[in-house]
Amino acid sequence: MATTASEERLRELCDLPWHIEIVHSETEDGDAGWVAEVRELSGCIAQGRTPDELFANIDRALQAWIWDALECGETVPEPREESSHSGKVLVRMPPFLHGELAAEAERQGVSLNQLAVSLLARGCGEAAGRRSASGG
Repeated sequence: MATTASEERLRELCDLPWHIEIVHSETEDGDAGWVAEVRELSGCIAQGRTPDELFANIDRALQAWIWDALECGETVPEPREESSHSGKVLVRMPPFLHGELAAEAERQGVSLNQLAVSLLARGCGEAAGRRSASGG
């Protein structure tokens, strides 16, 4: 059976290095499973009870998302490039906040930088949890 140009394009696009975020989830009644989202493709999400089921489902979701976009004549975004961030950020803040953070770092026995990284990481984790819970 010959493949069409659309099928070849689908295969090419599916083979690109997409960024897939995987989160272990648990429902209120204790059922556990996994959720995966292709970061570049809005709404391309899949679930699975096991990692194997999840990988199969996200692969199908990726193919369906791209196929639908191609069929509708929409542009499929390219996977984002790997981060070239240096890890250095200059943050301006009010002096009172700087003082509060410095005091908290001293209480915890860590550097101000370590405290800031810890607080930012916790905030990112909480934000990701809220996005996951709201389906967004």
